[in-house]
Amino acid sequence: MELMQRILGYSFETDELNEVGEMTSAEELFSVLNHLLQSNDPDQVSITLTFIRDFMIMNRSLEREEISDRYPESSLVQMIEELLFCPNHFTRKSAVYTLGKTCSYNSVSVITQAFHHFRDRDPILLPRLLGELGWLGGESFDDCVMSMAESPLYITRWASIPMLSQFGDLHNDTMYQRKSERFQQFRHDENSLIRQEAEYAYQEQIASRDFWIQDQNLRQKQRKIVRQKKTGNQMKRLHQQRKRLNQKRWQGFARVSTRNQI
Repeated sequence: MELMQRILGYSFETDELNEVGEMTSAEELFSVLNHLLQSNDPDQVSITLTFIRDFMIMNRSLEREEISDRYPESSLVQMIEELLFCPNHFTRKSAVYTLGKTCSYNSVSVITQAFHHFRDRDPILLPRLLGELGWLGGESFDDCVMSMAESPLYITRWASIPMLSQFGDLHNDTMYQRKSERFQQFRHDENSLIRQEAEYAYQEQIASRDFWIQDQNLRQKQRKIVRQKKTGNQMKRLHQQRKRLNQKRWQGFARVSTRNQI
C-alpha cells in the first residue's frame, strides 16, 4: 500500500524515485505498476506511466541491474503495449511515449501495428507513434509516412505533412525526390487546408535547398581563404554574405506563412 501511494503521489522529484528504488524489489514494483495500469481512471494511469518513464531513465543512470535487466521482457511492458489500443486517446499517446523513452525495442512491431490500426481512426496520434517508432529504429518508418500521405482521409494526409518535412534530405536523393513529389501532389489536393499547408512546406523545402547550396559555396570560399592564410576583409565579407543569406531565408518563410494564412 505504501508503494502504491508513493507512485500515485509522485511529484517529479528525483529523491522520490530513489526512495522507491531502495525500498522495493523489481518483482514487487512491477506487480504494483501493473495493477495501477489496469485502473479505469485515466489520471491514475497517466501518473503511473509518467512514473515508469522517469524511474526507468533514472534507474539506467544508477545501473540497478535487477530492474533494468528484467524490465524489457516483463509483463509490465506487455501491459503498456495493450494500452496502445485502449479507448482513451491521451492514454494511448502516453503509452507509446513511455515505450519509446524506456527504450522498449521489442515493442516496434506492436507500435507499427497500432499505427496501421489508428491511421484513419486517430490521425492526431500518428506523429507520436511515428516519432517513437523512429526513435526505436523501426525499419517501417518511411513506409508509414508515405502510407499517411496516401490516405483517403484528409486529416491523415494533413498530419503527414510535418512528418514529410523531416523525411529525407539533400544527401539522400531518392528520399528527397519522394518527398518533393508528394508535396507537389498535395499542392493540388482537393482539400484547401492541405493545399495551403503543402505550399508552405514546399516553399520551405525549396528555400532550404537553395540556402544549403549557397551556404556550402560560401563555406568553401572561407576554407580556401584560411588555407591561403588570407584573412581580414575577405573573411569579414563572406561572414556578412552568410548572415544576409540566412536573413533572406527566414524572410522568405515569413512571406509564405503570411500568404497562406486563412
